[in-house]
Amino acid sequence: MLTVANLSTGYTKGKETVLVSADLSFDLPSVIILGIVGRNGSGKSTLLKTLAGTLAPLSGTIHLESRNLQQIKHHDKALLLGIVTTERNFSGLLTGWNILSMGRYPHNGWLGSLRTEDKHVLHEVVQRIQMEEKIFHPIATYSDGQLQRLLIGRALVQQTPYLLLDEPTVHLDLHHKAQVFGLIKQAVQDAKKTVVFSTHEVNHALQLCTHILLLHKEEGYFGSPQELIAQGAFGKLFPNTLVAFDPKTQQFKLCY
Repeated sequence: MLTVANLSTGYTKGKETVLVSADLSFDLPSVIILGIVGRNGSGKSTLLKTLAGTLAPLSGTIHLESRNLQQIKHHDKALLLGIVTTERNFSGLLTGWNILSMGRYPHNGWLGSLRTEDKHVLHEVVQRIQMEEKIFHPIATYSDGQLQRLLIGRALVQQTPYLLLDEPTVHLDLHHKAQVFGLIKQAVQDAKKTVVFSTHEVNHALQLCTHILLLHKEEGYFGSPQELIAQGAFGKLFPNTLVAFDPKTQQFKLCY
């Protein structure tokens, strides 16, 4: 279980501490999909980085499997958390297989060669992300959608119980968004993982997620989509003269 208690997130800018979200508390059960949604600048990526342990909390605590996240060693954390960020700092000469293999480093070490077990896991994930024809090609030849599926695949071969994804469908067309969301759903159903992702795609999150954390004006609203709808939380997200939430269809609509 992932437990967040009285968590405030933010960052340091020069000598100033910038508060992004405050006093967040929730218990995240296992084998679910949590979507973190909110307007631009609401702190979705900041929270995800804090949950990943790459950004320290301003206050409060995060416990992963009853262990304080800040006290878990890097190697142990890599066996618990698979992380996909928006960064793409890879040489275009690397092949998809090279990138995918990096996900096995927590199991065999940075200098370790791939064992039979590792190769079995890799081939299984290659099929899952439907990259059989591209996996040995340089990633410079990959489309945005193919590269995103590859990076999710790299997190899958880590075989961690938790996956954290920052804006996994950004810059993708509807077809490739559907492929990525399908991978997320499959990871939960087949591999019994807990997936947390940030997204601007609120309508898609409402269809896909078992739980949602809505960030708005430094506050957080946590629960199932149905619980947040009953609370009227989604009606607070956007100016209702521009974007309105329809509880009947459980979707947002433009007011034009």
